[in-house]
Amino acid sequence: MTDFSRFLYSSYIKPYLDRQPRDLEAEHLFSLWENSHTVQARREQEALFRFLAVHAFYLGLRTGAGLARDCPAAAPACLTTREP
Repeated sequence: MTDFSRFLYSSYIKPYLDRQPRDLEAEHLFSLWENSHTVQARREQEALFRFLAVHAFYLGLRTGAGLARDCPAAAPACLTTREP
């Protein structure tokens, strides 16, 4: 990942994700996973999660840019799904 990607994750994405509430099931599963794996496995998981989160963010940016290009602001109806 680039320096910008690392900065983006540590300064924007991770703090945002940490603020999101977890339900009891997610908290339980996270606790089980964290307590049953080695420190190295947790580091590798965090690196994978960081990579996926940054690339999902980039995908959202590209999708938004494509929608802005293909759907002018004067025609928001193009964003709604149409029944066949």
